[in-house]
This record gives sequence, structure tokens and C-alpha cells, in this order.
Amino acid sequence: MEVTERVSSLEQRVQIQEDEIQLLKSALADVVRRLNASEEQQALQNRKGPTKALSSCPFQCSNEAVFVADFHPTDTNIIVTCGKSHLYFWTLEGNALIKKQGLFEIPEQFGPVRTVAEGKGDVVLIGTTRNFVLQGTLSGNFTTITQVGIPSACKQVVSVESTRDLEWATFTCTLGFQVFGVWPEGSDGTDLNAICRSGDQKLLATGDDFGKVHLFSYPCSQFRASSHAYGGHSSHVTNVTFLHEDSHLISTGGKDMSIMQWRLL
Repeated sequence: MEVTERVSSLEQRVQIQEDEIQLLKSALADVVRRLNASEEQQALQNRKGPTKALSSCPFQCSNEAVFVADFHPTDTNIIVTCGKSHLYFWTLEGNALIKKQGLFEIPEQFGPVRTVAEGKGDVVLIGTTRNFVLQGTLSGNFTTITQVGIPSACKQVVSVESTRDLEWATFTCTLGFQVFGVWPEGSDGTDLNAICRSGDQKLLATGDDFGKVHLFSYPCSQFRASSHAYGGHSSHVTNVTFLHEDSHLISTGGKDMSIMQWRLL
């Protein structure tokens, strides 16, 4: 019995380490996604002439690693940082970051944070690596995060008609009525690793096991739809994403460990 418990404990530790590696990869992809936008802003500033240099001001966010930091989509004075088991909210005032009172603490039993999404009103939804969905609010002081979505209270939607015409803010799922045309003939269901719809909802990019980045028209609801294929990676493509305003596409490789930038013409 003791040996079984030790084996189970080791397996849990290995799973946690794998989860943390995936989080670090996601954070790196997010940083690269913003790299081109930063370069364009720098070029614009250079054309305007020299400006007063700002010194780097590091801030201690947490005792644990910070996986990602991002600006508020409509207010660039608000910054959110996310770690293994916390969320911090900051306000940018001059050259200083002021941390807002309160934070989200994720209990260890739920696992590390994998994704964060904005809900209705001031609700924030958090998905963890152990398949939990948690929610909290941002009104006033931070409230305790509670687990939501108890399986016994959920009902699976099996009607195609009720789901195929839903409008989603983003589309990164390789399966769906609007994207089934991206799958090539003879595919075994694992050939496509990533998919991303452009912000204007006109294009669809995919990355596959053959080192190719494909560009389709969206929606892509025709069997074996035609596409433009682009080579560059020497191994499978692990992820693709459009930059802000759809000016560029970023793709990441697997064994080639490369990050490529594609300009949309």
C-alpha cells in the first residue's frame, strides 16, 4: 500500500511539472504575439524624433513565477499579471505600477491556472489544469473564487442546429461546423495542431504536422476546401495566431524550436 501511495504521489508531481511547462510555453507564445506590435510602435516613435528615455522599474509581483502580463483591452493603464495560483491587478501611474488591493488566490487542489476569460459584467472565469472552472468578481473588494459548473447540474447539448450558428468572440477550436473544411482527405484526426480565426472574421489559419501553415477563407464549411499553403518550419507547427488588427500571423514550431512571423498581404 505504501509503494502504491508513493507511486501515485510521484505521478502527481510529474503531472504538475508538465502543467507548468505548458503554461510557460503559452506565456512565451503570448509575448511573441505582441513583439511585432511593439516594434511598429518603436519605429513610429523613431520617426517622430527622440523622446525622453524611461528607466526600467522592476516590481516584485509575487514569490512565485509570473507566467504572463497583459494590458486591459480598452484601458492601457490597467495591467493584469498571472502566476501559478494568483492574479494581480495593477494601475500604471507615470513610471510606477500600483497594485490594487485584493487578489485572486487559487487553492492548490484546483491546479495551476491555464486560462482566464472575462464573463458578464465584472465576472472573471478561470480554467485550471485539473479541469476546474472557477469564477470571481471584480466589483469592490475581491470576492472568494468559487467552483462552478457541477457536472450533475449540466446538460450536454447534442443538437447541431442549436450550436453551429453561435457567434464566438474567437475561434481556436479545430472542430466545428464553420471549420470542418480545413481537414485534408485521409486525415486521421490529429494532423492539425492549431487553428485561429482573424479578428475581421474573414480568414482562418491552421498549423499542421507537416510543417505547413495554411490560410483559408472563413467560414470554411466545405469539404476539403482550397487554401494557400506556406512552408518554413522544419517540423510540425504547434500554434498559430493573428496579431492585433490582423496585420501579421505568428506561427511556432515543434522540434525546430522556431517562431515565424508572416505578413498578410
